[in-house]
Amino acid sequence: MADKEATQRVIINVGYDKSNIYVFVIGEATMLIAPTLKKFVFDIIQKISGSEEHNIYINLSDCKYMDSTFIGTLIIIEKKCMDLLNKHVLLINPNAYSMEVLDQMGLLKVFTIISDFQPSVNLNVWQLEMKDMDRLENAILMFQAHEELSVINDVNRKQFSLVTQTLKEEIEKEKLKKNHPS
Repeated sequence: MADKEATQRVIINVGYDKSNIYVFVIGEATMLIAPTLKKFVFDIIQKISGSEEHNIYINLSDCKYMDSTFIGTLIIIEKKCMDLLNKHVLLINPNAYSMEVLDQMGLLKVFTIISDFQPSVNLNVWQLEMKDMDRLENAILMFQAHEELSVINDVNRKQFSLVTQTLKEEIEKEKLKKNHPS
């Protein structure tokens, strides 16, 4: 299980109906939950690849905070969805905070956003269990997420250049440790 404190600040509920998959982000969406979300959605994308009737919705109505790794992970998920399904991930019912953050990062043009969306009332819903990642996997995801944010605009590129450089160095250190354990 992932960091206990992080799981107390966020819940990811997932559900489905006949043709849609829903992810409900409740609380603080951070780098601690990004790997679990990415793996879940990638697994779903693999399962529904080739189907034209399925959509993936991410509900941000109860999201109280989003860090840059989580936001970059949403971009990674969006790109995978477009590559394999030729569809956008649909961000639904974003609250004012979520919209402000997405706007500040220049992401309103990246995502398909639907306000006032009512999910099906007949959803099968469960809470997603947070999974741990090792340091190398985590550093790689953080690097990828910040790289995705960096290509959106010059402001993001400047803001995240030190982060991506530091993460690149961390990845190299972790690879060395794995290849040459002490």
